[in-house]
Amino acid sequence: MRLHALVFASWTAVLVVGDTVTDVNLGFTAMYVLPVAGAAWFVSARFSIFLALATALASETVSTLQSSRPAHVVVWNAVMELGVLLLVSRLVTALLAALHTERTRANTDALTGVLSRSGFIDLARRELERAHRFKRPVVVAYLDVDQFKRVNDSLGHHEGDLLLKIIGATLREELRALDVIGRLGGDEFAVLLPELSVDEAQRVVDRVTQRLRHSALRFGEFVDFSVGLADARHETLEEALHDADLQMYATKKRARSGRR
Repeated sequence: MRLHALVFASWTAVLVVGDTVTDVNLGFTAMYVLPVAGAAWFVSARFSIFLALATALASETVSTLQSSRPAHVVVWNAVMELGVLLLVSRLVTALLAALHTERTRANTDALTGVLSRSGFIDLARRELERAHRFKRPVVVAYLDVDQFKRVNDSLGHHEGDLLLKIIGATLREELRALDVIGRLGGDEFAVLLPELSVDEAQRVVDRVTQRLRHSALRFGEFVDFSVGLADARHETLEEALHDADLQMYATKKRARSGRR
């Protein structure tokens, strides 16, 4: 970000110096507008506004040095140029905010509030690459709701959706900000747990599962949760999800035989 700020500030400075030295006044052209737009996109709205003020002042100063004009003309031109530059800054900032909102919406599961499948895979893959690069511990958890179909069939899909919302809210409340939480589809969720060993992750999962079971009592005592863990230090995300999925089904099988 600092590099971008330096680039756009330097760009504007070069234009002003070039105008002054060569007596070739570029005036209020795209050459002055582009640094302001770039600053709004790559740096920040505040820096873009600062650059707009500096650009309008510098542009009119150069024009005044090169031609004798009444004071009211100089002030009017400066105000108009500043207005246009501020408008450009505002439009670019608004566009950036709209794109961010749309990207967030696309990557978020509308029902549960956690990441969608695509959003989870994208962020989890990047976090896993970071863990691999710095040789840090990382665990992937795969969570499935036992008897979810029975909830939908006996209580209705509205209650099933409510259960999924509760799961999403509980996961967000119980887990850390750096943990990556996603709904893979249906009643299946995945969590990437950076900086935890398998034993540490198991303790976290046990705590979260107990909270989920307590919250799910309203839907019936038959509702339970199965979770599988995979040590992802030396695995791709797809491999870790596969291993955690297998562990989850092993847990589910033990539960059915009364050996959870």
